[in-house]
Amino acid sequence: MKEYPNPISKGCINKLNKQLNGLLYKVNEEEGKYDFGFFCYIKSKNKKIPTFIISNYQTQEKYDKFINISMNNEIKQIELEETRYIDNENKLMIIEVKQNQKDKINFIEIDDLIFDYDSEKDFLKESIYTIHSDKNFKNIFVSFGVIDSIKDLDFKYNCNLFSDLKGFPIFNSSNNKLIGIHYNKVNSYYQGKFLRLEIKDFIRRYESKVKFNSK
Repeated sequence: MKEYPNPISKGCINKLNKQLNGLLYKVNEEEGKYDFGFFCYIKSKNKKIPTFIISNYQTQEKYDKFINISMNNEIKQIELEETRYIDNENKLMIIEVKQNQKDKINFIEIDDLIFDYDSEKDFLKESIYTIHSDKNFKNIFVSFGVIDSIKDLDFKYNCNLFSDLKGFPIFNSSNNKLIGIHYNKVNSYYQGKFLRLEIKDFIRRYESKVKFNSK
């Protein structure tokens, strides 16, 4: 019954619980205003690059050498690297995090399937879930749904969300891996976006930096 989310295994539930307890972070909070994002590993050849992904940011100038993240009233300062992908039109940013920072934070994995050419069709009618918060960021929720239609790298999905904020991560329910982000609601559907092109652009920038520094 493709209209409804598939059952998920006990193993996936255990991974989901870990994600709920340490996935979304407030960033650079000042006077009640903040951005939010999440950390993930991006693969470049045989290396995992620790990164921070933020959507719907207020200004990119705040993301220079450090960010201050907070969760459960605990504040940590995270040191950033040079490599970054920035899309000012859609307010999406992917920033490399220093390797020595990775023990301070929780990282998620990206679903390798999104990098395969024309792989979007394989996600049609597949089960997904998104982890999101209320507007005050006091409660974290998980909502399950199904991808209803796909056009290019955008997709519509059925779900119930408690917030209209952009940028929440969307996961493949079968493996708990990131496939995209939520960015809009149109009529009775929510809209998401596969992150293939954005991540590939980040990888290209990262590999160019590594090649330049090795000369």
